[in-house]
Order: sequence, then C-alpha cells, then structure tokens
Amino acid sequence: MARFLRMDGSSLPARMTLIGGNTLWFKVSGLGPDRKHLRIASSSLAARVSVVSARDSNVEQKLKLDIGDVRIATRATLTAHTQGGAPDHATQGVEIQLEPALALPPAGDETGMLARLLLAEAKGPGQPGFVSQSRTLLSMQWMRHVLLNRLKFGPRFFGAGNAGTLAALIVAPKQVEGFEQYPTLAGNLNRNLQDLARIANDATDSRHIATREFVKDAIEVAKGTKPGSDPCPTGLYAWKTAEAKSPGRNFVKFATESGNDFYTLTQEFLRDPLMKDRK
Repeated sequence: MARFLRMDGSSLPARMTLIGGNTLWFKVSGLGPDRKHLRIASSSLAARVSVVSARDSNVEQKLKLDIGDVRIATRATLTAHTQGGAPDHATQGVEIQLEPALALPPAGDETGMLARLLLAEAKGPGQPGFVSQSRTLLSMQWMRHVLLNRLKFGPRFFGAGNAGTLAALIVAPKQVEGFEQYPTLAGNLNRNLQDLARIANDATDSRHIATREFVKDAIEVAKGTKPGSDPCPTGLYAWKTAEAKSPGRNFVKFATESGNDFYTLTQEFLRDPLMKDRK
C-alpha cells in the first residue's frame, strides 16, 4: 500500500480543495504489487499530474498536480495504478474539489471600487482588530450604510460637494483615505489588495480559506447581495479606526465593531444641518 504525502512528509487528506491556477507538489511513498512506482491518474482534464522524479532506488516519487482553468466547481479524483494500468486498490485515492479562481469586479465599476474600499478598510484575518469572519462582514455592511446614508442625507454636508453616486462620493476629498486618486491607490493599498487576491486563490496556503471568505464577503456586500441592516436608529454616517480622533463635532460615536468606531450624527445636526437656528 502506497501513501499520498505532502512535500513535508505529512499525509495528504482524503478530500481537499484546489483552485484554478494552483499547483500542488506532492509525493507518493510506496510501490505497486509489481515492485515498481505507481502511476497516478486524474479523473479530470482540469487536473494534470506529472512526474517530477521517480528513481527506482527510491521508494518515494515526486509529482506535481497542475490545476487548469476552472469555470465551474467540479471534482477530480487521483487514483493509483500499476505501470501496466491495473488499479491499485490498496492505495487510497484523493478526492479534490476544484473551484474557480476568485476575481474582484473590474476596478472601473462602482461595485469594484466599493469592494476594494471594504477590503482596505475592514479588518481581515490576521489583522489587529479582527474578531471573526461574521463580525468583519458586519463591519463591511455598516461601512456601506455609512456611504449610502451620506449620499442620501447630502454629500455637501460631509465635504463631498455635489457627488451624486457612491463612486463620486468615495473619491471626494477627505472621504476615504487613499482613494482620492482612484483607481490609483495610495501607499501599499494596491499591493495589499493583490496579496489578498493571491492568498484567496492559493489553496496550498494555510490562510486561503479565511482570506477567500473575506474577499467573497467584500464582493457580496459591494454588490448588495449581503446588504445587512443599519443598526443605528439615526443612521450611521462615519467610521474611523478604533480609538482614533472623532471625525468632527457633529458626530457621536455609536459603537465599535471589528477594530473600527462607527458614528451617527448629533440630534441637533440632524434637525438643522444648515444651522439656520444657530444664526
């Protein structure tokens, strides 16, 4: 009986997931009943197995599995056969779930802009302030409500002039740090987004499951398919990194969620945003 192993010698699980474009390097330890290296076959054309090294003097052979373009989720099974083609039933195969690569919406679309904003502003796995996937999703939903509320209340009251769309609001001065020159992003924002996309699509990376969920949630919130609800009776109108300075005297802190402080507006400002009664 032979065994499927990772390159570090640990066993490959009987079931695993790989994503379009991934490459899995692995080993098979053990020989077939004919005392020769086993031939490993894939049940799917999207998963191609090739031998890297299989010396007769070594009981282990090294192989790699290349995942091609996956358009829809499917499955592939790796099975062992003798050099003559007979199935080696003593060696347990590996079942692989093949998933399409995850891509952000186009940068030029409003949905793509909002998804990138959420990934930049929300606290993802491994970042300070991250609590859980569900709480980060909640904070992204609140951020979207902040932007929608500003647009409805009047962008001019927040220094965004006559912005009539979310896209125009986001790039207005002093709205979202680093997005004023979008699609050019300030500092390391673009590199960070590229890293998130890379990890989300690399099933051989131990961080990929949590990162993939993070990216998927940002896309779904941006599309409006996971809108959530505004938790504040008077509406949310701003967020800042937790413990940061208040956005202004017209704002009142509502709650802290996943490393960000969220604010509503004072009752006075809500009643009289033009300050007519204070003239």
